[in-house]
Amino acid sequence: MPHISLSSPESTNLRNGAEYNDAMTRMAGELIEKFRVAPGGLTNGSWSLLTEILDFAVEAEQTIAEQKQRIQELESLAITDPLTGLLNRRGLEMELDHAIARNQRHDEPGLFVYVDLDEFKEVNDRYGHAAGDALIRHVARILKGSIRQTDYAGRLGGDEFGLLLSHCDSRQFSAAHLIYIRRRLEKNPLQFEGRTLRAGASFGIARITGNSSRETIMTHADEQMYFDKKARRRARCEMKQIMAVGGLAE
Repeated sequence: MPHISLSSPESTNLRNGAEYNDAMTRMAGELIEKFRVAPGGLTNGSWSLLTEILDFAVEAEQTIAEQKQRIQELESLAITDPLTGLLNRRGLEMELDHAIARNQRHDEPGLFVYVDLDEFKEVNDRYGHAAGDALIRHVARILKGSIRQTDYAGRLGGDEFGLLLSHCDSRQFSAAHLIYIRRRLEKNPLQFEGRTLRAGASFGIARITGNSSRETIMTHADEQMYFDKKARRRARCEMKQIMAVGGLAE
């Protein structure tokens, strides 16, 4: 039976590849065969081979642990928005799929909230993209701080965010909580390079049900968000008209 030295070029390649299990199996078989035929048990050479195998196993285990950690880091990067640190669209969609599955299996209620910033383009156009990015990060921190640890916040892209709220339905997650988040945004403006940047937001809510697809839930929440945005724009216009009339009356 041929002997494989762990210091040989072959073993170096094995350390870096998926064939190390085969190498260890062959060397262990060689050791067992020597033990079986040797009248005095293990020889010094056999003990040396055993030491090499154990050293190789320790190194291989460490390599596997490092590779697993690297894979986890890469997987995390794949679902993380680099600007905010929240989940990106892919990550939020994955969690929404999980929530739908839990509703199917355990009837677990949940809500998906679509969040769209108001007049964000004006911030970019007036103050530049650096200010816009800073405001996006600021909003992300407020949204993350407004939900529970069991919930998820993600950035869908641009100035759009999503909230995934588990173990709750529309009765529990009332309009009062949306008002709370909206007021947190309005009462906590961002100070950026001597300027005060304010963020308003429109919201749309959709219930998570087992018989609905991810696309259906997100589309419904998006539609509800646009209804909210239009209603708030109408209210602001009416308020401006009232103030203008009041000014004329004076």
